[in-house]
Amino acid sequence: LEFIETISPPPPPLQGAGLPSKMLKVSLLGRPFAGKSLQAQRLADTHRLQVIIPQEVVEQAVTAAKRYDDEVAAVEAAAAEAAEAGIEPPPAPTLVEPPTLELARKAMEALPAAVPDEVIVGLVVQAIENVDPVSYSGFVLDGFPRTQAQAMALEKVLTGFEPPPKDPPKKGSKVAPPPPAEEASKAPHVPGLDAVVRLDVPDEMARRRALGRRLDPQT
Repeated sequence: LEFIETISPPPPPLQGAGLPSKMLKVSLLGRPFAGKSLQAQRLADTHRLQVIIPQEVVEQAVTAAKRYDDEVAAVEAAAAEAAEAGIEPPPAPTLVEPPTLELARKAMEALPAAVPDEVIVGLVVQAIENVDPVSYSGFVLDGFPRTQAQAMALEKVLTGFEPPPKDPPKKGSKVAPPPPAEEASKAPHVPGLDAVVRLDVPDEMARRRALGRRLDPQT
């Protein structure tokens, strides 16, 4: 066995986010007004899950980045004023750089247009990694991922899995016999999410919910 593994070593294990194995990972998808947020909150209350809403994750990261930039600007302004007055600058406070600063700045550059997939996936994954395993038994994603590209990017970050490229079909020889089919030696892939639930409602119900949604003229 050692000789075989030396000649043909097994593929390296996939590198993912390293989430706890007992963490429950759920995604709720569906059309607008299908009730995703309501059902996500019910799941959270019943199974002690943390609800992760991508829009809120982006807003929180952008807010933290703006606050950090304002604090840095205030420190630099105080130092410049002290230097101009020829006095010793006041002691600078200890500023903690937000872990989402780089992604948040990329989101700020894209807004108010759509945030790039790699940015929103990165922010969502950081929110997933920040879920407290003591307080919560898992998380539920509210309306995420929205596209196939987001789903593939999320899967790659969570598990390290990336689907192999599809080779074009080869033309068979009319003389030589076809080569024997290679048996799959890799272990089956374990998805990064435990369950993906798609909610759907009839068009008429979605229309009634949309019309019944109250809008605040101030916001």
